[in-house]
Order: sequence, then structure tokens, then C-alpha cells
Amino acid sequence: MEDIQKSERKLSGKHVLFMFLAFFGVIFVVNGIFLSKAITSFPGEITKKSYMQGLKYNSVLKQKELQQQLGWSAEIGVVSNELVTRVSDGSGNPLTDVVITAELNQHSDEHRIETFELSETSTGEFSYSLSDFEKGRWTANIKVLSTSGETLLAQKEIQIQ
Repeated sequence: MEDIQKSERKLSGKHVLFMFLAFFGVIFVVNGIFLSKAITSFPGEITKKSYMQGLKYNSVLKQKELQQQLGWSAEIGVVSNELVTRVSDGSGNPLTDVVITAELNQHSDEHRIETFELSETSTGEFSYSLSDFEKGRWTANIKVLSTSGETLLAQKEIQIQ
């Protein structure tokens, strides 16, 4: 018979400690990578001073109540790569003597915000060309301001093709 030599290694406390430290070391390194990627890719705040806006939310509710009393309505959409907004009063008549500004927030890592004024293309219809904007999903925040100081705020998610 051949002599078979077996290598006998005993599991010592040092080996267990090394395995324990290696296991948790890998966990900490992976968590650190994920954490740094998460923080650098999305800072967590889209609007500036969101805490202060939250404290003043009652004024937002009051503004919405005033809007309902006015009865104004706004339709927002994208037609032929243009942002189109139609505004009308409570009777359905188009509003013409108004200034409409739009703020577009991009849904991406950059969170690009663009603000511009829409121009009237026909009675009660206002538009702005979106040809310079990146394709993708955006949020359109529309502010309609009349010459007498009345305000309408509207919001809609749009898709730029």
C-alpha cells in the first residue's frame, strides 16, 4: 500500500478572524461604492429651498382655492415639437390678455430647468418651440398672469420626441 500523506491544517482563531474581517471588508467596500454613486448621481433635491416651500404650503393651498373661484382652465401639450398651452375662463372663452411663462424640469441626472415665455399664436393659444430641448420626459409648470394680477398655475408631465 502506498502511504497517503494528508495535509492536516487546523482551523485556528486567526483564520476565523481573517475570514470574518474579509467578509465584512467586502461588504463595506461594496456599500461605499453604492453610496458614492447614489450621492453623486442624484443630490435629492429638485427645487431649491424645498424646506421653506413646505413651511409656506398654506399659501399654495390658498392660491389653488383662488384659482378654483376664478374658474380658469389650462390645457398643456406637445404638438409638432412645440409646447402648446390653451387657456380659457370659467365660461370656456379663450383668455387673450395674459402673459404665460413656463418652467420645464428635466427628468434626468442633470435636473436641467429651463424658463421661458410663451407667445400667442392664435386666440387663447400660446406656444414655444422645443427643438433645442433634449428628448425625454419633462415636467411643464405653467404660470398664467393676467393684466389685472390674477394668476393660474398648471402642471403637466410632457414627452419631448
